[in-house]
Amino acid sequence: LFRALRDSPIERLSCQKCCIQAIEIENVYFPRHLMHLYLSNNNINIDGCHGIAKLLQRKNTALSSLYLTMNKIDDDGAGILADALRNNTSLTTLVLKYNMMTIEG
Repeated sequence: LFRALRDSPIERLSCQKCCIQAIEIENVYFPRHLMHLYLSNNNINIDGCHGIAKLLQRKNTALSSLYLTMNKIDDDGAGILADALRNNTSLTTLVLKYNMMTIEG
């Protein structure tokens, strides 16, 4: 899907309730104009967080909002995402409600 959308003008992509566990996208195939990615209500876990972290570490990305509500992201997964955000300058909205994180995450 992402390969097909690489050069498209699509700015919003909703993949909610798609049973996604992980995302592995080579940086060259990530849609250039994608600003809002909705991945809520899936099964994204620590493995999925590793793939998302790679997306968040990309240079020159348009991605400004990422919705990960109601997945299986635990404290370790939250840590992976936090580390990836240290040098990210484009993301302004990250929603992680209703995951498996504790106060530690």
